[in-house]
Amino acid sequence: MVDYTQIEGPVPGKTMKVTFDGTFVDGVVEWNIDPKADKVDITCAKSTNDVQYKSYLATLVDAPIQLKLAYRNLSDAGQKKLWDGLGGAKKELRLYEDATHYCFCDAYVESFPLGAKVDDAQGNGITINLQIQDPDGVQFPTAFD
Repeated sequence: MVDYTQIEGPVPGKTMKVTFDGTFVDGVVEWNIDPKADKVDITCAKSTNDVQYKSYLATLVDAPIQLKLAYRNLSDAGQKKLWDGLGGAKKELRLYEDATHYCFCDAYVESFPLGAKVDDAQGNGITINLQIQDPDGVQFPTAFD
């Protein structure tokens, strides 16, 4: 299970960073990971006819991941690794909150949208979706290794 006690209080995001397959990804302005358990509805009728609420059984944990970019630049080694990893083999992803607190897992790139807008920077605000593919789940060490 995730140990959130290792992240103590609010920290400024200016030292936030992301690495994919050991390479720093430039242009990231936000990352999100949303671990959650799937569920199965196991509600059934009772002979007493007093079922008031549904019942659920927690099953497997999933963790969709999103990286938001300020700009797209496929000449950046990190962004290029993400692009090349689209639908490919899983790679190690590290998500840093600051210089010492991060989580990591193996993940693959699920989507990397392309687009342009006449009055904006190329790729501004695009969101790259990754999917965890790690039997150990999301891990939270205390510092750089």
